[in-house]
Amino acid sequence: GDPGVIGRTVTTSEGVSTIVGVLPPGVWAFPWSKDADVWSAVNLTHNKLTPNTRWFTIFARLKPGASLEQAQAEMDVFGRRLAHDEPQLNRDWTVAVAGLRQNYFGGWRQSFSLMLGAVGFVLLISCANVANLLLGRALAREKEIALRASLGASRLRLVRQLLTESVLLALVGGILGVALTLVGVRIFIVFAPAWFPRAQEIGIDGTVLGFTLALSILTGILFGLAPALHVSTPNLSEVMKEAGNRSGGASRQIGRSVLVVVELSLTLILLVGAGLMVNSFLRLLQVNPGFNTNRMLWATTHLSSPKHVEVLDNDMKRITPQVDTFYQQVSDRLEKAPGVESVTMDGEGGCSVKILGQPDPPAGEQRGGMFAAVSPTFVRAMQVPLRKGRALTARDNENAPWVAMVNEAMVRRYFAGTEPIGKLLSVTFGDLSGRSVTEDRPREIVGVIGDIRHNGLDEGAPPAIYVPDRQHVWVLPGGMSQIYLSRNLFIRAVSEPTRLADTVRKIVASVDKDETVGNVTTVEQAYSSSVAPLLFFMRLFAVFSTLAITLAIVGIYGVMSYSVRRRTHEIAVRLALGASKSHVMALVLRQGLKLTLIGIAVGMAGAFGLTRLIANMLFGVKPTDPITFALVGVLLAVVSLAACYFPARRATRVDPIRALKYE
Repeated sequence: GDPGVIGRTVTTSEGVSTIVGVLPPGVWAFPWSKDADVWSAVNLTHNKLTPNTRWFTIFARLKPGASLEQAQAEMDVFGRRLAHDEPQLNRDWTVAVAGLRQNYFGGWRQSFSLMLGAVGFVLLISCANVANLLLGRALAREKEIALRASLGASRLRLVRQLLTESVLLALVGGILGVALTLVGVRIFIVFAPAWFPRAQEIGIDGTVLGFTLALSILTGILFGLAPALHVSTPNLSEVMKEAGNRSGGASRQIGRSVLVVVELSLTLILLVGAGLMVNSFLRLLQVNPGFNTNRMLWATTHLSSPKHVEVLDNDMKRITPQVDTFYQQVSDRLEKAPGVESVTMDGEGGCSVKILGQPDPPAGEQRGGMFAAVSPTFVRAMQVPLRKGRALTARDNENAPWVAMVNEAMVRRYFAGTEPIGKLLSVTFGDLSGRSVTEDRPREIVGVIGDIRHNGLDEGAPPAIYVPDRQHVWVLPGGMSQIYLSRNLFIRAVSEPTRLADTVRKIVASVDKDETVGNVTTVEQAYSSSVAPLLFFMRLFAVFSTLAITLAIVGIYGVMSYSVRRRTHEIAVRLALGASKSHVMALVLRQGLKLTLIGIAVGMAGAFGLTRLIANMLFGVKPTDPITFALVGVLLAVVSLAACYFPARRATRVDPIRALKYE
């Protein structure tokens, strides 16, 4: 950046400001301020601020020793005093106190818990694998340990030796893990989505290193203790007997088999979670947004200068005629710009609706929906399907009868079994302070259009009313004036839409040098951002699932290989007595399949309960989707059998004569 910006001026929709400082990248107070480019001081005496202004967030540092509960109690008293002094303004309002950390990460707690759970599953699978390897290594040293015990080595000394080896292995693994984490953190920061809170601050510090050291030692002790205890009390005669009969010691295989079952069940749970998210993502990609997003640029504008809006008493706002003039000129100039195919605009907000000729809804209920003021080119430029009636046109101006289009969602909710065309609507705008304005004339429904997903692919289309942007009341409650002051500009390009970004900015500035363009992106990118969280967690679960299934393959391969070695004598006898190689292979595969099926059954039960935790992250898929469960079960069974194949093939190559002669 330019270090000489201090002292320069910058023009925003709020006016001209002098730059007095530059903040480091990534500074934000709340998730919704992470995209802020300009931070300016609040003028509490501004004429736009009224007793009804409620969009401030106040930061305060508690005194040493003070608690949130004490602060909340004081604010409760303060809130009651405000309600007593100004009952009309503050009767239904309260003051809430929350920790900054809660506001930072409160909405992310479940997501972080899921990530931590996935990491924990991979850790458990890894530990089970290590325990399996340690147990196999210890069993292979039974003869050595038995001889040492017979020569006077105490059980404590034997256990201490085995635990020392286990902890050293765990520490080496922890060191390698930290080295890989250094690389992984850098990769994560590069690919972390923009909405991920404080991703740039993720790193390895003393706390992380201490936690890694403690966890390595703990896992080394916990998962090395069982193998150490298992082989530290050997019976020399039994060990020597089993050494001469490799088919013996079947009971010692149980521990390793249990560990493999645990690995497989945990792997299946992770695979089901990843499968559900993949299924959800694929369904989201198939969702129709309701209009043609191809080659369409989206830009936002907001008018706030006194020439466009006049602040009245009681926080009411009067829209000036310059608003319509400004947006009409912007639209006209954009349509004439090179590379532009079509242009349209809309301003959005909420409203309540009364359908004339229909009975009023029950007490306490009201008909409502989204209200959009659109330009006459809306249906044509957006390429929205017209289901009934006609589209809005340029003839629907301020001098023509007031009209409206509605979407199919509104027809389904409020006109079931009746014809909407020709019905009259009375629209009311209200805000949280209880102020409301009803349009001074009803609107006739002249058309029905398809549903548009205004809030993202994962959000259904709300009941919506689309009206001509030149037919409107001039005075509205403060917040509702944004319907006409703030507009979404949709520009369909002839070719690449991003090339028009500078054109849009220049045209807006040419119409009014004091006004600027806010967000500029393609509509496809905007919709992609709506599925970004699901895509992120899907990739994350896919990575963890890949690690898990790799570890599970190693685990079951190790157990089956050990089993084949232990049963060499038995296999040799079977072959010597005429058993076919296919029979021997089936014998080994059957053992592996048994472990796999038990692991799948346990994993299915666990997944059935745990997948409900990610229910709110799924789209169009139940957390107990049977197809996903079945496909994951089949996948894990196939992969496990593939891992068993190589030990099974090795078993078929046993030479009976050499094996029996060796024994």
